[in-house]
Amino acid sequence: MPLPIPNLDDRAWTDLVAEGRALIPAWAPEWTNHNPSDPGITLVELFAYLSEILIYRLNRVGDENLIEFLKLINGPAWKFEGDLELAKQSSLRAHSEIHRAVTARDFEQLALSVNETANPAAGKIARVKCIPGRNLPAEWEGSVARPTAEDVSVVVLAENPSSENVGEPEHELLRQVRNVLDRAQLLCTRVHVLAPRYVTIGVRARLAILRNVHADAIHTTAVQALDRFFDPLQGGPENRGWPFGRDVYLSELYQLLANLDGVDEVREVVVTPVEQKRELRNDFDEVEAIDLGPGELVKAHIAPGDIMIEPQERYAHRD
Repeated sequence: MPLPIPNLDDRAWTDLVAEGRALIPAWAPEWTNHNPSDPGITLVELFAYLSEILIYRLNRVGDENLIEFLKLINGPAWKFEGDLELAKQSSLRAHSEIHRAVTARDFEQLALSVNETANPAAGKIARVKCIPGRNLPAEWEGSVARPTAEDVSVVVLAENPSSENVGEPEHELLRQVRNVLDRAQLLCTRVHVLAPRYVTIGVRARLAILRNVHADAIHTTAVQALDRFFDPLQGGPENRGWPFGRDVYLSELYQLLANLDGVDEVREVVVTPVEQKRELRNDFDEVEAIDLGPGELVKAHIAPGDIMIEPQERYAHRD
């Protein structure tokens, strides 16, 4: 939404004259004749007239002023070609392009711009996450996390549905992103371009189904819903891919499975990470979430026997 343009032409001649007359007693108390015939009042009216003209001109920027503004914006080498509207549009387009990476959004926009010029064989970028102040490659190799002002980590998730490792960027794609960011980064900035790290978890659930609902259908639906929920490209609470670094909450899995058609009750959900240190427990020493760090995504392994469906006959008496 553009900023509202203020109206600078809001003082009329009569307002300026009235204000000038009101100041006379304070600045010149010996001046007592305020009639229009007084030479001093004539000067007040004259200056009010000139002030009104200046205010009117200030509120209206002419073509000459716009051309001078465009020269200031585009530099001394810029030349006006005769079409002012075209010059304004081209200047706005040129200055909306990002040439220097300063903010996290700048790094993400520049990385995504690789899709316009990337080699089709290298694939395309689906999502990018910039994490300023972190050296993720060193941290993932065992270094202690120490936020620094010069480090910037850019995590690239590729769009490669035909690959077995969906979302794993090719080395060529990472190289192209690194080249673009190297040209745009500020001095003393260390940019680390890398693929996301996946946290492997296992999910087990026990579901009670409604009467006259086929158990095999519910089993298939539940497995598909969990796989889609953790999908790096289309999963997550907003169906835009699992957010980088977002923890996995058991309460969300309960809600996801309880909303499936045919499910009467979610009896139990157990999430087991490969690394036990990632378990976040509550005051009752119960696992309530799985911890993910910056730049990490989820990879869920769900075996057919991990989703258990309670026998229907146990709930045959329920409506």
